Amino acid sequence: MNTFDWAWQFVRQHREEVPLLLGSLTAAYILYGIARAGNFISEVAFDQREGWFSRTVNWLRGIGRAMLLSWYAPTLLLAFPRRRFIGARYYTELQILQPRAALPHRRDYNEREYRRRLDEALEAEEARRQNIRRLLRERLTEEPGVVVAVVQWLFRKLRRAHGQEQPLGPVDIGDFPQLDDSRAKIKRYFEALERRSLPRGEDTTRFLTEARFQSGYIAPIFLITGLVNRFAEDDGWNLVLDNYRRLIEKDAFYTTELRELRSFLFNCWLLWGPSIQPCSCEQWAHGESANSPRDLMIQYGYGDENNSIDILVKGGLAADFRAKLHAILNKRAADQLNKPFNVSAAPFVATGRFRWGPSLSDAEVCTAQALVRGGSDAGQRQPINGRLVLECRHNDVTVAADVSQSSGYYSAYLWVMFLIQDAQGNCFHDEQWKNLLVFFEHGNIADASTYHTLKEQLVAKTCSTLAKVLSEFDAHEAQGGARRGPLRLAYACAFDDSNCTGHKALFPPDSLGRSSPAGAVAFEDVRILSILRRTIGGLAEGHVLRSDRLLLPAAAGPADANPYSSCHLPEIVEQFYADLVSQA
Repeated sequence: MNTFDWAWQFVRQHREEVPLLLGSLTAAYILYGIARAGNFISEVAFDQREGWFSRTVNWLRGIGRAMLLSWYAPTLLLAFPRRRFIGARYYTELQILQPRAALPHRRDYNEREYRRRLDEALEAEEARRQNIRRLLRERLTEEPGVVVAVVQWLFRKLRRAHGQEQPLGPVDIGDFPQLDDSRAKIKRYFEALERRSLPRGEDTTRFLTEARFQSGYIAPIFLITGLVNRFAEDDGWNLVLDNYRRLIEKDAFYTTELRELRSFLFNCWLLWGPSIQPCSCEQWAHGESANSPRDLMIQYGYGDENNSIDILVKGGLAADFRAKLHAILNKRAADQLNKPFNVSAAPFVATGRFRWGPSLSDAEVCTAQALVRGGSDAGQRQPINGRLVLECRHNDVTVAADVSQSSGYYSAYLWVMFLIQDAQGNCFHDEQWKNLLVFFEHGNIADASTYHTLKEQLVAKTCSTLAKVLSEFDAHEAQGGARRGPLRLAYACAFDDSNCTGHKALFPPDSLGRSSPAGAVAFEDVRILSILRRTIGGLAEGHVLRSDRLLLPAAAGPADANPYSSCHLPEIVEQFYADLVSQA
């Protein structure tokens, strides 16, 4: 008796048990797929709490959501576990991209207004749910069951169907702020994918779903992660109030007043995070092939730099995209004089997929922007501190329609930084961050007039404080009794000027034309350093700011390497964070 005959006899003898066995295996197969998908949903969609009871409740809720997917797409009921898992990814992505709207607080309104706003919020929530159901059906009906999947596979093998599925359209994000409520879920989403062993070819570094942001501002700047975001709000404040004092209590090279001023300004400037300009130096260089222009990672946000994400524009350093961005940031009439026109943020529509910063390759992230991967030092990098990135093709980042004057708003810190030195030009501390004296102004960088006015205001208050520091504060005696002499202050860098040796910002502002009474036209640089030079040049002879105790770089830039250029600020700030934590 051959093997086939033996198998047939076995089936005939157990013809009543075989269907039961097959049914049990099928049920186990389906339950495994549901449990796998439900576990993923529970890890992403719900806040993770300590204790077995909370985890069990979240797991059961996830199982319920996974079973609900078959209601939207019945083919998933008998789908491969991989297909059901893809359905779970779609579900969590849509919950992230279309988060629940917040309900109004009764204490904020009178009863009539509260009822009106509550009804509007409930209507919006119902519309959101219906939209998610529609989007889920669109996406999940593209995920076939077992039989359909086998037929599609056979057709592809016979070359009667294309192997590539048609991509689904993007999900519109009407309000950028709603994404802010989903940051924690996005982080959990990618962390949950990293913990799973998925088949080769599965892309775990990107969302499956494209998102289109209809309202947002692109700014060619890069946000340095602030204290509040780096350590969470409560921890950030506690570190500043408790540990920072221990870091500076032994600093005695100059007066206590200057030490306290320096420390307050640095902490306040860093609390929510400042931004720096991309530069042409090596710190901003990353992988580039001869046939493909480099990518550009800049800022995309709504309202403020602290309410932004990093946008990775594929091919963004190609000439056409750079020209488009430069033109919109310097938009003006051909004969415009005396009226500022330059801005550092403009409205754009962006379509792309979310990625997890730590998953980006060395070819996609430069040294200056390594914070998105969790740190500059690969050996000490902490992926948990990584950032979210929106990856877009440069053709999918387009200029938005004209906005009204009232809605042209995007704020950021305008800042300028100096080094505190002794009379010989030496810094006092080995820790670079302790040598920095920073001044800042919170300003609207999307409105040309306000932007320019606040630059001038920053320069005015900077000059006032610099004069006070140089006039009233001296260095203490060094060890051994050697006198250090009066203090010197040396320009380090600014928001719109990297002050990097031999290099310039990638998106410098165009010069502003000024007409004279005689009818001549002169063009002036509108960067903070140039405004500072002109302001100091207008002071009386003998003023302390016109002495050799205040050092500004030559117009051509620094002659020597500048370790305090803005290109090195992310590394300096990371060292500060490491010192801050070491005091805990």
